[in-house]
This record gives sequence, structure tokens and C-alpha cells, in this order.
Amino acid sequence: MRTNIHFGISEPNAPDINTLIKFARTAEKCGFNSIHVGDHVFKPFESLTALTAIAMKTTKLKIATHVLDMNRRNPATTAHVTATLDHVSGGRLILGVGCGIWNWPTYTVSNIGDTGRLMASRKVRRAKEAIEVLKKFWTEPRVDYKGNFYHFTNASIKTNLSQHPHPPVWVAAYGIRMKQIAAQFGDGFITQTMPSFMCGEEIEQVKGFAKEAGRNPMKIKTIFASLTGIGRNRDAAVRTIQERARSLLFYSVRDHADHHNKLAERLGYDRSLPWEKPEDVSSADICRVYLIGTPEDIITRIEEYMKEGISYIIVMGLRTIESLNLFSEKVISSFNG
Repeated sequence: MRTNIHFGISEPNAPDINTLIKFARTAEKCGFNSIHVGDHVFKPFESLTALTAIAMKTTKLKIATHVLDMNRRNPATTAHVTATLDHVSGGRLILGVGCGIWNWPTYTVSNIGDTGRLMASRKVRRAKEAIEVLKKFWTEPRVDYKGNFYHFTNASIKTNLSQHPHPPVWVAAYGIRMKQIAAQFGDGFITQTMPSFMCGEEIEQVKGFAKEAGRNPMKIKTIFASLTGIGRNRDAAVRTIQERARSLLFYSVRDHADHHNKLAERLGYDRSLPWEKPEDVSSADICRVYLIGTPEDIITRIEEYMKEGISYIIVMGLRTIESLNLFSEKVISSFNG
């Protein structure tokens, strides 16, 4: 039996809330520790509302955002809503946070129009302030705060949190500044889309930033979120996830310049990846940065990430009850059975 690893599962973009709840209850029975709901305007359900519905129909499964855009909401409102959700769930909330994906649909739905691009240029600084303010509202009876983006005087929320001092905050980070924020404010650091050895390098960097901030690096949980394709044979597993994996990898490196350069080098290319469209991404490349294959393949890959310091895996892309059961019976049981 292998130990010291926990598993979360991302939501399957269910067409209706009852399907999502059924998926969450199945995940709970299968031994997953948490369910993670994305915070994007193109998702069918708003994340915190969907997690409230799941919380009312589950008992042990932790409920988590993956990840909450800290730029699209006032942090006082976020603090009030999440404190309520922590209370409703009986202390099962994990708040995954990030600086957001700034694209035109986000600008439009958030009603920030032409100011969106200006805000996008400041998104990391705004996110840092929002996280800091959020924690103050959670833990202080009165909040007085004057920052570059948010000002509060003698402000408070009345909701009592179930978790003390507050729900864990997991910070998703690619760039240096977000990794510094994870080291300073995060109870967890989330990364994704990279080989295991590169993941270890990222963890070491966050640990270094944590020491600089006067924090104990061992108190920051390390989380790897991975698109996952599982099957009874390797070819079948690749087929289940290949199109989505190619697209996700392609756009991930295109939209994150620093990550693009590092990932290119780590995959054996020069600093310019030879991909002009998602279809150009090879099966070999997606299998190096995601969990794809038979249960035995996936177990081996998880062990590689554990050796690099990962303690929590968020499984993304399993959309059927059959895939949940297979992952539970063969993979989760291998580590925690």
C-alpha cells in the first residue's frame, strides 16, 4: 500500500445540476477527497452556487473552487459568500484562487468593457490584494484596509466560519509573482501541465519564496492538477482524452509565455515549440505532461510526481461513472486501499 497522496476530481461540465450532484456523490463513494468546480463564464454553472448544491447532497467530500478568479468579485463579497459556504458544508470548503483568465468573454460578462485590458495588466497585483483582504474579513472582527485597489473602513461580515482560522487557500500559479503570492498567502500551491521533474523545480522555487517570506515551506500543500485519461489499454486511454489534451497543452503554452519557454526546453525542443495548431501536438508530449494510460501507467506517473514533492492530485477530464470507478478501483485503492 502506498500512502501520503490525496485525490480530487474536477467537475464534468454536466448539462444539469442533478447530473453534477450525481457525479459528486459517486466521486465521494469512490474515495475521492474533493470535487473541484471551475470559475469560468463559459461553464454551465457558477462555481460557488454549484458547490453549495453539492455540499447539501454530500457528507464527506470536500468542495473546492478550481480556481476562483480573484479579480472578478469584490473581496468582501467573496469573503461573505465563501464563509457562508464553509458554514453550509460543515467546514468542507477549499478555496482555490488565481488571478483569472482575461479574455473578451470575461470582460463582457463582468461588465468591465474597455477597462478590461487595463485591469488585465494589473491582475496579479489586484489578486494579491484581494487574497489579503479576503483573509482579513475571515479572521478579523473589523477590517480597516487601504490598498491600491481596495479600501475598507470598519467593515465586517457576520458569518461564522466552520474552519479555523479559515478555509485553506490554494493558490494556482505559473509565473514568478503568483508563486510568490502562493508562498506568502497560500495554504497550498497548485500547478499543472508539466513533466514531474519540472514540477519538482516549481515546488523548490515556491519553498524558497516561502522561506524569504518567513513561512515554513512544509505547511504549504503541493497540488498537481492533471488532465487524465484512463483505459484498460493505453491506446484506448489516449483516444478518450487526446483531442482535449492537445488543445489544452497548445493553448496553455501559447497563453503563458514563461511557461511556454520552460516547457519547450523540458520537452526537448528549443525555445520555440513546433506547434502551429493543437493537432500538431504529439501523443508523446501529452503523455509526458498529463496522466494518460492504463491504471498501471497512471500509478507509475503519480509516483514520479510524489517523488518530486506532490501530495495532492486533482484529476481532470474523467467524465463518466465508469472512468471514476476504474480510477477508484485500480489507482486510488493502490495508494490508499
